[in-house]
Amino acid sequence: MSPDRFSDNLKIDFILLAIVSAQNRMFKQESEEHPAGSNDSIYVCNKYQLLKENPHYDFVIEQSFVDFIKYIIFMYGHWITMIMTLCAGLGGTSLFALGYVILAFWMLWEGNNLYTMHRYTKTLARWNTLAKYTVVIMLCKIFLQLIGCVFIGIIRPKQLCPVQQLFSIFCVNPLSIGELQKFFSELPSDDTEFSDLQSCSKGGDSSEASIGFDAVAFLFIIFQLRILHSWYFQRCMIEFRCEVIQANRGAILINQLIEKEMREQTEHQNKKLREIKARTAAIRKRYEEQQRRSSGYGAVVFSPQTYGQVRPRSIIDIDDPLPSYDPRYAPPPSTSVMAKRAGDYYMFEGDPEIDDLIEPVISFVPEVTPGAGDFDKLDPAQLLHTALGKDLDLIKTLDSVEEAEQIKDEKLRMIAAVAPSEKAREIAKLALKLRHQSPPKPETVHHMDEGDYYSIGGPSTSQAEKSEKDEETDTTDGIPIIRFRKKRQQQQPEDVIEKESTQKEIEEQQQTTTKIDAYSYAKAIISFFQFLWKIMIAFLDWISAFLNRRSREHRYVAYVLNKEKEHLKEMMSNELYDGQISSSDLRERWESHNMHIVSSEEDIKRKRST
Repeated sequence: MSPDRFSDNLKIDFILLAIVSAQNRMFKQESEEHPAGSNDSIYVCNKYQLLKENPHYDFVIEQSFVDFIKYIIFMYGHWITMIMTLCAGLGGTSLFALGYVILAFWMLWEGNNLYTMHRYTKTLARWNTLAKYTVVIMLCKIFLQLIGCVFIGIIRPKQLCPVQQLFSIFCVNPLSIGELQKFFSELPSDDTEFSDLQSCSKGGDSSEASIGFDAVAFLFIIFQLRILHSWYFQRCMIEFRCEVIQANRGAILINQLIEKEMREQTEHQNKKLREIKARTAAIRKRYEEQQRRSSGYGAVVFSPQTYGQVRPRSIIDIDDPLPSYDPRYAPPPSTSVMAKRAGDYYMFEGDPEIDDLIEPVISFVPEVTPGAGDFDKLDPAQLLHTALGKDLDLIKTLDSVEEAEQIKDEKLRMIAAVAPSEKAREIAKLALKLRHQSPPKPETVHHMDEGDYYSIGGPSTSQAEKSEKDEETDTTDGIPIIRFRKKRQQQQPEDVIEKESTQKEIEEQQQTTTKIDAYSYAKAIISFFQFLWKIMIAFLDWISAFLNRRSREHRYVAYVLNKEKEHLKEMMSNELYDGQISSSDLRERWESHNMHIVSSEEDIKRKRST
């Protein structure tokens, strides 16, 4: 080893010693009065039981932002640890990796039943076994590095290549790997003594011999063991016991919803059928009255005029490219029969847009959060369409969207978004009005150059100026332009002062224009980011409403299960905290008491009304 490498190792060892010493000092200073509490296990003398006197509040019910983080760590931390253990096992093909996979599936098979306090000693024994196995594997891999990097020659005479592959005996030190490659490259071509060893060393992956995944898995396992001995996990254990008791309640609620939906859908179809029958009867009655009026002595024959009747040729639409194909003017077939009831508008009474029709039902599942699936804003596609309709003027687009989103009707909202503003409408009306009149004269004065010519529109400001100028009339695009040639005269001091003041005004105007342009540019950039933010918010709101509509049934089931869980904790608190009672016995007691909030379809209707 080089001296530089040795000095680097000493620095790392010194830093490690300092960290360990500081941690040891903190361990000695820990006490029960510390705000963070003690790191000791809550289970004294190996008495594993659920305790009601929990000093920490129930973070499962509070539902604050910090409580959500606690919920993820304590409720799902064991699943994350198992995933890391599986990653350590699936990352290699040695016997060490096989042990990780076996232990992980051994614990995953039980699921949350491991954490119901029933036989909790065996649960902790499994986790301790997994932690000890991880330590043993890391020690074995470190020990095998001596063989893979230093004593690799002992494998050659005994032909232990399968053993090397089975336990991943490969060198992971870059310096040693370089020395081995140099050693193999310097061998003569006819030397077969180390040829098998070289091929065996190249046949495996040296990354399997590293302890990276093992160290990460060990870190998660140690953290999970600390969680298993904490007060917070006791709250989770009560939740796990309630979930085991309510294992089949979700399926029962879904079946009840299916039966309720089938029943209400049948009733809805019957209502629509009765409405169709009533309208058909009204049509028949009206037709019979028309036939009765058109029959008998002195009756007036009723001849309805509809789109199916023959009309004169003068009514032919002039925009129709092929009027001969119009069915109104096509010659009747030789075997045609006149229709008795054409079903035209004269047979109906009422207006479909005004009549009180039966509205279609989107879903028969009760909505536990009113308005969760409603989206009364412009979606991202409509926002982009509005921006294109405004010629990508984002400032006008944002103003128009803000006004349009106050409208509840979806169609009117979109029409109001793409419609021009009131000022634009007034300008359009004024332009149409002035199109048939003479074009107006411009009221501004434009300085052409530094010579004697000026372009002046409209009447002059004083008669004295008119007398000092000669008129020259010209027309450009139908707009009269009056050009005046200024009489040449000797400049007086007053004219010089006036010219200097004019130049100052021009410079000030240029500075003002520059500031206005910079302000407009900054405002355009701000409006661009505001429009992007608006699109993102609209997309999130739209996708939230879409997912709420899709998950309406599941949200209802989760809502009922949460209410029943609260009822279960209130009515059977003593049984839940008794770790000696198994989950099956708790489920039987829960079913025998019949404390379900929803037991039938009528309960669903009652729950929906309340």
